[in-house]
Amino acid sequence: MNTQFKDVRWIETTNDCVEVTHELSGEYEIAVDIESLNEGRNGRISIIQIANKRGDIFIFDIVRLGTEAFGEGGLSFLFYSHKVIKVIFDSRIKCLALFHQHNVTVRNIFDLQVFHFLKFRRKTVTGFERCLIEVAPLINITVSHLQSIQKIKKKGLSLLSPDCEGFDEIWKVRPLNEYLVIYAAADVITLLPMKDAWERNSPPALIERVKHVTQGRTDVVIRGII
Repeated sequence: MNTQFKDVRWIETTNDCVEVTHELSGEYEIAVDIESLNEGRNGRISIIQIANKRGDIFIFDIVRLGTEAFGEGGLSFLFYSHKVIKVIFDSRIKCLALFHQHNVTVRNIFDLQVFHFLKFRRKTVTGFERCLIEVAPLINITVSHLQSIQKIKKKGLSLLSPDCEGFDEIWKVRPLNEYLVIYAAADVITLLPMKDAWERNSPPALIERVKHVTQGRTDVVIRGII
């Protein structure tokens, strides 16, 4: 199976977690995504995917690391850092899960769904798959590469379907299914290029507004107002 990714590193020990979070703390911005057994406050985070500008992907195994990932492992510090921009697509559910499951607060968030909505003046927010199709030509994703990503996503979704035996526990199984590892990496690797493409020719005032709306939107969900 051709992943077309530069590197995917699986993090399952506290020592590796400390090393990688320290490294990532020196980045200007990182892309963040999460996969869970059910979403939101009552779910259970399985893995956290982080990508940097160089195309490295780090997958943190929260099932194995547990709370140590956030304390001694350094993920809480990284997520709270005001120095590192966390680029996320629809940050609400992910930040809600981190807060209620692990008492982790995420700061300095840049939500690409909000960015797309404000930049292109849409009437409603747009889902990730549609945004990826729109931005693909701007980030050098060819038609064949896009089709490959869609094929991987389709296979991953089939494993997560209620029709698939054991679907409700699949994110807990270790080693994680190879298709789910690639499924998890496929989105996060596109987030920083997506931001770069839309940021070109965007006025600074728009970028600041995205940050402001993102934090407000996320805080409202965490406080349970909506």
